[in-house]
Amino acid sequence: MRRFLISALLLLMAAAAAANEVNDILVRVRLLKNGDALVQERWDIDADDGTEWYLVRSGLDGSVIKDLTVSEGGRVYQDDGEWDTDRSRRQKSFHSGIIHKSDGVELCWGIGDYGHHVYEVSYVLTCAVRALDDADYFHWQLVSPGLSSSPEHVKAVIEAEDFRMDSESSRVWGFGYDGTVEFADGTAVFESAGRYSRNSSLIALLRFEKGLFAPDMSEKTTFDAIYQRAMEGASFDDDEDGSNDGIAGFLAFLTMLIFSLPFLIGTKKSLNSSGYLLTRRDKKKMLGVYPNEVDWWRDLPFDGDLYQTEYVMKRLGEIRKENTMAAALILRMIYNGQLVVGKDANDKIEISFGDGSKCKDMDDASRKLYDMMKDASGSDRVLQEREFSRWSSKSSSQKRIREWASGFEQKAKEDLKGAGFLSGTKFTTAGQAKAREAFGFKKFLEDFTLVREKASVEVHMWQEYLVYASLFGIAEKVAKELKDIDTRVYDQVAVFNSLSTYEIMRMTDALSRSITNARYVSSGSYSSYSGSRGGFGGHSSFGGGGGFHGGGFGGGAR
Repeated sequence: MRRFLISALLLLMAAAAAANEVNDILVRVRLLKNGDALVQERWDIDADDGTEWYLVRSGLDGSVIKDLTVSEGGRVYQDDGEWDTDRSRRQKSFHSGIIHKSDGVELCWGIGDYGHHVYEVSYVLTCAVRALDDADYFHWQLVSPGLSSSPEHVKAVIEAEDFRMDSESSRVWGFGYDGTVEFADGTAVFESAGRYSRNSSLIALLRFEKGLFAPDMSEKTTFDAIYQRAMEGASFDDDEDGSNDGIAGFLAFLTMLIFSLPFLIGTKKSLNSSGYLLTRRDKKKMLGVYPNEVDWWRDLPFDGDLYQTEYVMKRLGEIRKENTMAAALILRMIYNGQLVVGKDANDKIEISFGDGSKCKDMDDASRKLYDMMKDASGSDRVLQEREFSRWSSKSSSQKRIREWASGFEQKAKEDLKGAGFLSGTKFTTAGQAKAREAFGFKKFLEDFTLVREKASVEVHMWQEYLVYASLFGIAEKVAKELKDIDTRVYDQVAVFNSLSTYEIMRMTDALSRSITNARYVSSGSYSSYSGSRGGFGGHSSFGGGGGFHGGGFGGGAR
């Protein structure tokens, strides 16, 4: 009996060890004028079990999947046509095919030898974009739930053959996963934030203005009907900046002012084709070492240049929110006396403009942001919570925001190249060293409770720490650590601590509602669409997404 139990235990341990892992899934979709789609999928896996890999594509609803090609390392697999699953692993090796079922298809290929594989899969999906009475749309499940192994990271990029996707031509929503959805470099990008669960999927919904496509398939309904069904059970959590601390709460207020412009989100530039979530190997190429090998860096990176720091940290995937630059710049302006914070007669927070002589040394991007806020403030030159959202509804204002956002990003890139830190898009050896400084500085701020001699930091340096913490999206954490370290210094640095948490939250909620209303009013025919910033991008929703095509359950190794 003892021998039997030991044998059984060994078998169980062997079975547990034989686990397939999905390291990364990247789906690229190119939409053609007639509504067909060219789909490319990249599956990075470690295989320890099974004889084949398969993808479920059911609920095609009139669409057809054809021209399947599978390759690995440049070797194209033999196309068997109709796939025979009752074969050995050796017989399936370097072969691919399709299983046709009554409700769709399964795309299949042989696993080959066990170990690490990167499979490149491509196929044509007909009638991916369909015409509606008032718009054209794309609503597909690109990654199925129930995979044999939960992926570490999933990303999908959708582009159009004849135009750039942005907030003027399109709207976008993501469902079925925890993560983000956004417009970037003329594409729609969907990306997970953390490991998928077994029930996660990736469902993409896009709305296009009429005339951009000439779809071969049409449906006699409106986009509003599609949208309403997709939104059942959806929840877009775009308000992540709730605060338990005065300074962090006020930074949320500043952030909301800038986020009253949806077009800033819509024109965001993606600075790395791999997106924000990168593998350790990807980061090593930029840092010169693995991320865990980077030591703390205590000085301001790039001698206090926020723009170069932001460029590098975005490339490293360490900045995931587009609003952080605005929050950092505004906080720095307050510390410099260029902006003044106070309350009006009704006890609401307002921003006024300080001594103009203090603005002469402003850099170009800060000055443009300052001027936009000043223009929005009206004749009294006091910026109140609704004024910026009203100002942002003007087309001329939207253009200024787009130019402002793209301007400082382009200058940062040029400065890095001029300093010899970038060659093309690759970091030079010197650039890797500077990237390590920026990465190490964020680690230093995140780990500040572990650092000795914390109280010796001077007030002006603490102010810069909080500016950078705003850029990194960790201002609340750093402010709390400062308060725990030295309340006296905190009172000098946290210039907003006279505002109670209740006041901050009440104001932020009211401001959020007014900005949301202004955003949808200013977006024309999309004014009725809520959630995920009205289709401008933001967070995905784990729930909702109903009515999609191409759905199914399962896939992976078998």
